[in-house]
Amino acid sequence: MTLFKLLNQKKNLEFLQQAVKNDKIANGYLFYGPEGSGSEGFAMEFAAMLNCTGEDERPCGHCGSCQKMKKLEHGNVTLVYPIPGVSTVQDENPVAKLSNEEIEKLNEQIREKAENPYKKIKLEKSKFIPISLVRHLKRNIYLSAPEKGWKVILVFDADMMNNESANAFLKILEEPPEKTTLLLTTSRIGKIIPTIKSRCKPLFFNKLSNDDIKNYLMGFDYTEEQIRLLVNLADGNMTSLINLMGQDIKFIKEMTLDILRTIAGWDRKRIFSMIPELAKIQKEDSELFVQILTAINFWFRDAEMLRHGVTDKELVHFDQEMTIRNFLKSYADFDAYEINQVIDNCIDFINRNVYINVALMDMFFKIKKLIGKRN
Repeated sequence: MTLFKLLNQKKNLEFLQQAVKNDKIANGYLFYGPEGSGSEGFAMEFAAMLNCTGEDERPCGHCGSCQKMKKLEHGNVTLVYPIPGVSTVQDENPVAKLSNEEIEKLNEQIREKAENPYKKIKLEKSKFIPISLVRHLKRNIYLSAPEKGWKVILVFDADMMNNESANAFLKILEEPPEKTTLLLTTSRIGKIIPTIKSRCKPLFFNKLSNDDIKNYLMGFDYTEEQIRLLVNLADGNMTSLINLMGQDIKFIKEMTLDILRTIAGWDRKRIFSMIPELAKIQKEDSELFVQILTAINFWFRDAEMLRHGVTDKELVHFDQEMTIRNFLKSYADFDAYEINQVIDNCIDFINRNVYINVALMDMFFKIKKLIGKRN
């Protein structure tokens, strides 16, 4: 039993339990793996283990420390995450400089994170973890712990530290205070600077299996067909699944087909009306926008699988098998791998504030080229 609602990853859980039992805690840990695999939730669980005052199983779930940790309100635990850029003087906490509306949203997301560890803490316009936040952390980490136990710094999306903040954080990591550990999580291990990686104990989290996702969905009122569709679209990513559960799946699938038909037929009029539609979706609901592009990626993945004789049981868009087979007859030379890269790059460009209309038009042109000529 875990304090937070976590799935699988039993070997990692046992490893963390053994570290606490043997009192062998490293200065820093790097929990990494695919998005939605649980690295953030298990970092929260580890923090709970380190501060639990129960005598037997840790975390016990009953002591005062566990009750605080369950709400992510423990005085010994500091959460670090990307925030919008704000101007501060050197001694100020940049989080305190956020607007009232941003602070309210942030508190709401922290409450949701405590309830479901696979949810993300993500404020609008949060592009990186600023150096001002790391400096504030550095000044406070050497103060006495508010409560008995371990000081734990939880850094979510550690790959979003820029060079300045990463180098400042490195100095904390080199010589943290006694009974202090720093837990970094990331789904993009390649973005972590080598000097930070070398000073952290790595712990890899595998992508969750379809059975893990399916078992989770059994607790909700979904039909068997809906469960299969959600399992396939989530593709082992619990964060993606949670976002999908709050979306209109029918709309996502209809929009996917509309985009694909428009690109394949190169309907210029529809392209020039579709791009502002997608830009509006991205502005109002960035998660829905990413789900639509992800669904397009899966569509081409399905086409590639059918091209190699895989059965419909493995398809994400299993209800569109005949449409995909007709596409294969017309466009036998499409390059699924390169299309996947193009879509991922488009999402990355938009996240980095590239003008969305330009990014989408570039994506459309490249997909059209990679589909190839109609037979």
